[in-house]
Amino acid sequence: MNRENKRKLYEKGYYKTHPCGDTFVCKNCGRTVVPEGAGSAHRNHCPNCLYSLHVDIEPGDRKSDCGGYMEPVSVWVRNKGEWAIIHRCK
Repeated sequence: MNRENKRKLYEKGYYKTHPCGDTFVCKNCGRTVVPEGAGSAHRNHCPNCLYSLHVDIEPGDRKSDCGGYMEPVSVWVRNKGEWAIIHRCK
């Protein structure tokens, strides 16, 4: 990754406006999570176990030092029918 792309990656609010294209291994269940077929460009959880990691203070800011597991506890349907998972930090 060149310096310009790295700078853009860490700009304030970058993750609010840019889809996540990273592949990662879920820390909870161990499955590999790929961007294709995730159901949303702005995914923040494993589609298998629905767990996430506590990386944001405000959505998309990546400012949390916690890094703890975020347990799925509820589902919320937004105005335009998009579903959102409500998490609780363990």
